[in-house]
Amino acid sequence: MQEELQALVDRFNSKVKADPGLQEELTGMQRSVAIELDEGTAFHFYLKDQRLTNVEVGRLEKADVRLMSSEKILRGLLSGEVKPMKAWALKQLRVKASLEDLARLRKFF
Repeated sequence: MQEELQALVDRFNSKVKADPGLQEELTGMQRSVAIELDEGTAFHFYLKDQRLTNVEVGRLEKADVRLMSSEKILRGLLSGEVKPMKAWALKQLRVKASLEDLARLRKFF
């Protein structure tokens, strides 16, 4: 799972590097992101300096964005087999974040 999340982070960083508008939008923004799996594993990373840091294993007590789901659903979200809004509506994906962060998350990925 860490490898799949890291691939998403790497893809995001490449997108930012190639898009001056996105770079400008991210200027000065800092966020922490925690991903918690129902099976007990947790990951986290940070947005700072217009890029995402590498994915680390472990819980993050205070996160700006917190995603909670099962590994199966998260894998489905990453592969595109599961739609985020459907997973959220069925309570298979739980998200704790400000409305602003939710809008940005959807836009960036």
